[in-house]
Amino acid sequence: MSAGKHSLKQEHRRRILQEARARGHGSSNLWYVYSVKLNRDLVLPSDSALIYWVVFLEIDLDVVEFSQSEGGDGFDFLVKKQSGSVSEVVFSDLDEPSGSEERCTIRISRSQLLAKAPLAIKAMKAMAYAAAIRGSACTAASNAVRAIEVSLGAGDVQAVLRNAPLIAPPIICGVLIRHFIAGLIEIDLTKEPSFGRYTQWKCRT
Repeated sequence: MSAGKHSLKQEHRRRILQEARARGHGSSNLWYVYSVKLNRDLVLPSDSALIYWVVFLEIDLDVVEFSQSEGGDGFDFLVKKQSGSVSEVVFSDLDEPSGSEERCTIRISRSQLLAKAPLAIKAMKAMAYAAAIRGSACTAASNAVRAIEVSLGAGDVQAVLRNAPLIAPPIICGVLIRHFIAGLIEIDLTKEPSFGRYTQWKCRT
């Protein structure tokens, strides 16, 4: 790597750290993740933000879009649902009244987030397949997998792999996660220890 590219990367990392510290999370873990729903990278300033993002936003089919606090906004995430409702999400253990007349405020405690940590780990492993094919349309694979989904109606990941022998398994898994986030199918991430061949899915009606 050239010195120029190296210094640019260092500068980018320094800027991200400064932004996170400006939000009051100087000693927290930073997480660099790819959001399929937003089709862009996110920098999450804490473990709490990571769990909330993947469980309550990324894999929640009722969530249309979301954004992070820019610092000083008084909330951690701004969330829009299918109904059109917009909520401010605040990570807080305090039972405080909402201060916004235009939007409702949802307060999430640390214990609520920690209870979802096992599911968050499973979901992150599944999201990695979609992140691996980011930037690639995979149109042919997506169409083929969708045809299989409609034909079978429900099944496990292995059934899709068996019906698409010419498509690489990692691509099939990435496409399945894309279809899941897009609301075309439901995927049960709770039963199996990890996302894999025996993970169950079904078409949404």
